[in-house]
Amino acid sequence: MLPNHAPLVVAEQFGTLATLYPGRIDLGLGRAPGTDQPTMRALRRTLSSAHEDRFPQDVLELQAYLGDAQPGQVVRAIPGTGTEVPIWLLGSSLYSAQLAAHLGLPFAFASHFAPDLLLQALEIYRATYQGSTRWPRPHAMVAVTVLAADSDEEAAYLFTSIQHPAPRLLGPGLFGRLRHRSRGVRRENRHPRRHLLRRRGIDPLPHRLDHGLGRGRLRRRFYLHEPQRQGRVRLRREFHGLSARDIPLREAAMDPRFAHIDDWIFDLDNTLYPASTRLFDLIDERMTAYVGRVTGHDPVEARRVQKSYFRDHGTTLAGLMKHHGVEPKHFLDDVHAIKMDRVAPDERLARALLRLPGRRFIFTNGDADYAARVLTAIGIGDHFHGLIDIHACEYLPKPDAHGYRLLIDRFGIDPARAVLIEDMAKNLKPAKALGMTTVWVDNGSDHGDHRADFAAIDHVIGDVGEWLESLFEGQEA
Repeated sequence: MLPNHAPLVVAEQFGTLATLYPGRIDLGLGRAPGTDQPTMRALRRTLSSAHEDRFPQDVLELQAYLGDAQPGQVVRAIPGTGTEVPIWLLGSSLYSAQLAAHLGLPFAFASHFAPDLLLQALEIYRATYQGSTRWPRPHAMVAVTVLAADSDEEAAYLFTSIQHPAPRLLGPGLFGRLRHRSRGVRRENRHPRRHLLRRRGIDPLPHRLDHGLGRGRLRRRFYLHEPQRQGRVRLRREFHGLSARDIPLREAAMDPRFAHIDDWIFDLDNTLYPASTRLFDLIDERMTAYVGRVTGHDPVEARRVQKSYFRDHGTTLAGLMKHHGVEPKHFLDDVHAIKMDRVAPDERLARALLRLPGRRFIFTNGDADYAARVLTAIGIGDHFHGLIDIHACEYLPKPDAHGYRLLIDRFGIDPARAVLIEDMAKNLKPAKALGMTTVWVDNGSDHGDHRADFAAIDHVIGDVGEWLESLFEGQEA
């Protein structure tokens, strides 16, 4: 709640956190006081009532403190300067949506406060968004209130915990406005959330679980997060009567060569699906056609030029940008406009990914929208903790070292405890130089061994799902 705090103080507080936990801290800024009137008066920074009108200026001031120091800058946040802590604007009004769009910042909408404005706010935010250097595309997050219970009767009872304080906090008309809510028994509680995500392209979906106390609350949290996709590992015990300390947290034993790994980093194309699907052939054909349109060459010459760009610059896009000034988004949207019918769900891969200890990431020379379509087609769209795409890498493709450093910095990865799994052997060399374990997926990818440095390859596999399963074979008692 920024009106209650000086931007410099916030910058130094979150700069401290970002210094302690690099890549793991975000900052949400709200415009409302966020409390009752007496507390608001106790927290106020000025005797004037006009401080709320300074919210946009305070956001910009805070951004400046978290950015790189400028020549002649007198006041600096220490720590804080240069941390570039990601800022989200929080809000429950259309004003917040407009401001987030104007400043080119991610936007989190509190639909548990203002459900009637949710869809309108998201539409305004996306329609008027002005891309910034850090956030070229809009990112929206929605907070919702969710109820999960063993029965409809218990769900109705639990709902009274929300109804009781609502009139005092938000006014008596709230009940009729709680439209985007998931309430019901376990088998039903996930579907409205999925519908809401699909309906407006929302990114993360935080939830409130403030109904009920004690053991029942713990049990409901497990119901809420119970895996929903067919073929995924499900909870095998109902946690009735257990405290958090009673829940077994033992990880399955695995191949000791990978027991030290905390972060599992996967390439996308021809890595998480077999090269034999020839999905990338469809993209390859569209790239040749695109090169032909840009250069005016016939298909044969366009193909030769395309492959020369790939060999000399790492990707066809990099060559087109250097020699023809091609706009990258236009190119990527064009070449990724393919059907996914060649990719089938891979339940073995899905199960194996969920068994891995630690975090899972995607590191691709493609873009995030295309990656999401591929992952969804495979059935692993919700199995990863983060993604670095070609936009994030500022169009410097693997094996350029820039993307690897970005990956490490953004997610706070320790290279000595990370592994990169990749079908293009040349892309493993920078990872190995940083101290990562490397795995080459030798599954028949075109140019998979081009410019390979086999000294930088620790392990060679043929199929990712099969290999991940093998990590646990013979290790369990």
